Amino acid sequence: MKIVLIGAGNVATALGRLFYKNGLQIIQVVGRSEAGTKKLAEELQCTYTLLIQEVSKEADIYIIAIPDDAVSKIADNLRLPDKIVVHTAGTLSIGAIKNISENTGVIWPLQSLRKEIVDLPEIPFVMDGSNEYVNMFLNRLLSEISENVIMLKEEDRIKLHLSAVVVSNFTNHLYALTQEYCDQNNLPFEFLHPLISETASRLDKHEAKNVQTGPSVRGDKESVSSHIKLLEQYPAFQSLYKQFDESIRKMYDK
Repeated sequence: MKIVLIGAGNVATALGRLFYKNGLQIIQVVGRSEAGTKKLAEELQCTYTLLIQEVSKEADIYIIAIPDDAVSKIADNLRLPDKIVVHTAGTLSIGAIKNISENTGVIWPLQSLRKEIVDLPEIPFVMDGSNEYVNMFLNRLLSEISENVIMLKEEDRIKLHLSAVVVSNFTNHLYALTQEYCDQNNLPFEFLHPLISETASRLDKHEAKNVQTGPSVRGDKESVSSHIKLLEQYPAFQSLYKQFDESIRKMYDK
């Protein structure tokens, strides 16, 4: 199976390494930056180009792993009739690349990926294709690199993407706010790391709702009021605290 990667950023790099590690052949990387594209191509032992007009026509699948707002430009300038062409965006319609080929799809890696990460974490994949031929091909391909592959149509994929944003991006923002608060009050944020890990690990065996702890779920109004007062100089953080407290109390009728 021959693969062309269009993109050389975080997602393209992670996917390229995953394919390469599992013995799949990347024959070309297409990118914008000479240095970054060349570096990835050397790592994957393949050729590279900075020109979309020079995309190899010899691959079995073309994976567009670039920012969502750049996909339309590729779709306007690339034609690969009968070839399988996919993008990697969680919220972008398959129709966004329909001008490139009759056989299109999406392979969305449901993971936070950075090119700096050498040892890749577990990566579940959400896939969908424009026809059964594409679906069969993508399922076979992704089964080579992941034990967690599901097919979801666009509406459900977007809903899952929303869920991913909340549990990853929003949660990380809370970490950032908390670290800032700790830094400004000369408190060791790293002492919270074991708590963060333990809270996340509980989801392996329990439903989140069943392992909720803290003053809000206990109905401890005195502690909550004390926390809110402490956050008077941090209005954005205080507002979030109040909203989370109210949401938790409503869920558990406290």
